[in-house]
Amino acid sequence: MKRKALNRALKGMSIVEMLVVLAVTGVAIAGLTEISWLSFDWINKFSTKVDVNIAAKRALERVGNDLRIATCIGDSFEPPSDTTPTFPSSNNPLYSAGMPAGASTTYQIDDNTLIFQVPVFNNKGWPTSLPTSVDSNRRKNVDTIIYEVVQDPEQDASGQIRYLLKRTFFAGVHDSTQIPNVNPGQTLCPAQTILTGIVGPLDKNTGKPQIFQALDQLNPGGNPIPLSLLRTYSLPRINGIVMNIEIQRSQSASKNTSTASFRSEIMIRNRHYVE
Repeated sequence: MKRKALNRALKGMSIVEMLVVLAVTGVAIAGLTEISWLSFDWINKFSTKVDVNIAAKRALERVGNDLRIATCIGDSFEPPSDTTPTFPSSNNPLYSAGMPAGASTTYQIDDNTLIFQVPVFNNKGWPTSLPTSVDSNRRKNVDTIIYEVVQDPEQDASGQIRYLLKRTFFAGVHDSTQIPNVNPGQTLCPAQTILTGIVGPLDKNTGKPQIFQALDQLNPGGNPIPLSLLRTYSLPRINGIVMNIEIQRSQSASKNTSTASFRSEIMIRNRHYVE
């Protein structure tokens, strides 16, 4: 009996024992693989959410930094009237003769187009006036900034329409010693894309995005006003802009999609007070 037990021990595992071990090992490996895959997928989804949040935050900060130093919404050279605010105004001494190459003929304020002007400062930090060679009345020297939401020409496989937020900069009169090669009446920064993947919020009637709204100084407790309802005579009362965006995956995100909504209320600190 002892010899038989010894011989069996020397022979190793039987086929049945080996099959049992392989089955148990296979189950363990399958479980570990599933856990690893779930962890990898979760990391990708989390990374996508982070990308979306970072992209939106940077875009909102960019718009906010520009708006906080704005002197007005629309073109300050446009006289008050019951018309839709446009740029350039026929009274604009810099751009009334025509727009630079690559720019649209005119821009109109609406729910997806925000137009405002910021002062041009001298080397001591003071706002400047236009030189008499440009404007005999020496009105305020301003840069014009336009944010537009336009349809993205590159759509993904899902077929969902996405939009881009673009920033266009029209220069005023700058000191050539501070910023060389900038001439009045020329575009300094044409149509720079600052945010991709915008999917809303959408207007129920038109099906298009409705991104920008205005805050009326004379109605502080009222609801924000869609920019499409603004008229030139009401622009001096606007003391803030509300920006609502819904984005789905930023440009740098992975194939996992993540939709997030953001709202920002930006007050215009540099504007003239209206009684």
